[in-house]
Amino acid sequence: MIDPAAVHDTVTMPAERFVYDGLVAHAMSDGVASQTLVPDLALALPRPSNGDKTYAFTLRPGIRYSTGREVHAADFRTGVLKALTVGGNREYFASIVGGRQCIDHPASCDLSAGLITDDATRRVTFNLVAPDSQFLHKLAYFVHPVPSGTPTTVSRSPVPGTGPYMIVAYVPGKKFTLARNPHFRQWSFAAQPDGYPDVIDFRRLTDGKAAAEVIAGRADVAGFSSTAAVRANLARRYPAQFKEQLLAETSFEYLNTAMAPFDDIRVREALNYAVDRNRLVAIMGATARYRVTCQILPPNFPSYRWYCPYTTGARDGRYHGPDLAKAKELVRLSRTRGMAVTIRGTADDHELNSYVATVLRQLGYTVKLREVSPTLDSGLFWALRRVQITSAPGWIADYPAGSTFYDAVFSCKTAVVGAGWYCNPQVERAAAEANRTRVSDPAKASSLWTEVDRLITDGAPVVALGNATSTTLISRRVGNYQSSSLVGPLLSQMWVR
Repeated sequence: MIDPAAVHDTVTMPAERFVYDGLVAHAMSDGVASQTLVPDLALALPRPSNGDKTYAFTLRPGIRYSTGREVHAADFRTGVLKALTVGGNREYFASIVGGRQCIDHPASCDLSAGLITDDATRRVTFNLVAPDSQFLHKLAYFVHPVPSGTPTTVSRSPVPGTGPYMIVAYVPGKKFTLARNPHFRQWSFAAQPDGYPDVIDFRRLTDGKAAAEVIAGRADVAGFSSTAAVRANLARRYPAQFKEQLLAETSFEYLNTAMAPFDDIRVREALNYAVDRNRLVAIMGATARYRVTCQILPPNFPSYRWYCPYTTGARDGRYHGPDLAKAKELVRLSRTRGMAVTIRGTADDHELNSYVATVLRQLGYTVKLREVSPTLDSGLFWALRRVQITSAPGWIADYPAGSTFYDAVFSCKTAVVGAGWYCNPQVERAAAEANRTRVSDPAKASSLWTEVDRLITDGAPVVALGNATSTTLISRRVGNYQSSSLVGPLLSQMWVR
């Protein structure tokens, strides 16, 4: 999909970040600095008013699209409508006055009270039905201005943007090329710095061919997900060119807390104690390198503090291995030994599914394994209502805050409108307090998200499988390599000798 409202959902997002801008952005920077919010098309980050329900922005003057047309405040109206109707994260903007109506009934969408724009003063004002402490993060990813006359339906051809590059060629699944935007003038190095390459050209190749092209100097950057042996070989032979980036992502096995035996926390804890997490990351490592974890939030992420209660040995910040004896004792106390458990996962995850089945059998359960085609992968989470365990995908952060994991997967709202599986009132209260204090007391809010992470980990609604890393190979002539855990390699900031 080439629509700017859905750039976060596409494999070309690392490149489209250099085409489109929002009112605010996460800093175009390496490492954890990339998680910092900075003003982009807006002159400054606003402080919410009206009980934290109103956000007022003033646009920078003279910003132009790649067509040469100047950006106007009213252009954000279509951008918001697209985010509400065709974007992949519509619920993020249900808090705008009128937003819920636009999501549920697009034909009668009315944002007149929720979004007020004034071209003369360059003002863009949002009114929310309730405070949303992560509203700026959501704007950064999903709301971009588009020229007047742009349809609010899904765009099938490139839409003009404001960044240092524009899309000059696009064939779905085959070709994607960026060239310099002749009307770009750098207004903020932090938000959208000028780029070094004149052209950024994407080609879709197999992992082996992509690596060969880079090694031969016919390509400059290749991202791939080869086997552990291939990755290790490349890292050994080309250490200066081999790059790994820990992603803002955690993979899970989901446990149905509403169905026996996992409605008993002791059984959920037992499985978490019994699995060998080193074995889990080795299995997951068929397509990427994973790091052992026991918790929800990924490393190098706001509010993250290492926490792993499910280990044998000392609680010293490391994982020492499974504790099968403790796991079996928890199962004995639960009086669930011998119950039937059904695991549902994809055929591609057969080794993982089989390993979890083996561990459950060691704990005394009768296990049935149901594997489906990988094309049904996205429906596994919903299938959790009918089985006890699913190997549904984990969660990739939409923005750098603990709420992105909580809201999407572990909140009571998710339990009500989604798979109907996990709702913990104590966690809900801590999350609500974290949201309330984000603006007034950021340090307290960050500490509360750490607490939420630990409470969910203690509640054991999932078995955390690991945190993935992305693998990139660069040519010898590439300089100034940088990468963000949210965007990936910063292609615009690399130069070629």
